[in-house]
Amino acid sequence: MNPSAKEFVPHRTVSYNIPTNHLSQKQQNIFTEIMREWTTTPILDDLLSKWEKRSKITNNMMQMASELKIMLLNVSSLSLYLADIFLLLDNISCPIVVLNGTHHTEAAAKSFSKHFNNYNIYSQEGTNSFGGVLIAVHRSIPVQQVDVFKKVPNIIALDIGRSHDKFQLATCYSPPNEKLPIALFNQIMKRNKNTILLGDLNAKHQSWSRSNENQKGHVLFDWLLTKSMTVVNKHVATSTRSNATIDLILAPAQMTGIKTSFSV
Repeated sequence: MNPSAKEFVPHRTVSYNIPTNHLSQKQQNIFTEIMREWTTTPILDDLLSKWEKRSKITNNMMQMASELKIMLLNVSSLSLYLADIFLLLDNISCPIVVLNGTHHTEAAAKSFSKHFNNYNIYSQEGTNSFGGVLIAVHRSIPVQQVDVFKKVPNIIALDIGRSHDKFQLATCYSPPNEKLPIALFNQIMKRNKNTILLGDLNAKHQSWSRSNENQKGHVLFDWLLTKSMTVVNKHVATSTRSNATIDLILAPAQMTGIKTSFSV
């Protein structure tokens, strides 16, 4: 104990100006989250309990390193089903979550980011009110957004992992009345042949969907043959109105082994 130390006075209301202009945007976000956590948690036990829970989740994520887990959800409006999505994801440990059909709003994206503050969140608006995509990657996983696709509607592309095991993860929402962005898919694949492409493509073909085929399905089928890509979730119905498989997970053969786990 230091007898000359200043007396600790709780509930001090004096404001302090802490300069953050030298920090990067990511560092500012982390700093803001730390300050929010410290100033809104009423007692130390609660804070320690939060840290313990977060530590357990992180450890679980780290143990999944040998088995990649990716969840694809077509949410049909993030803002409308936000509470349901929170409940689902809070009870399922998944290091990478991909949302399609978010009906993008800044408010919903911010609420999602605030709730899942142990994830890096990337979101993009769509070309219509039904579009929009979001990817959440646990902070224990190295990730960087691909700059060249940052401003493309309905598309997010990320580099996942470190140099020796890096792969590209991309999601796309393709509205029913729009053509598949094949040229864009080619650009994505050109960057890294180890690419997982997933999303609501609204493409139907008998090789993966128990439904009537459509033009987008024929286009996608031909493209898959040229890229040696395969549909991981063949004949798993994902449409709420039929048995069609329109939410697809596409991956090269070398990435669909026993060390990779997908859910849709």
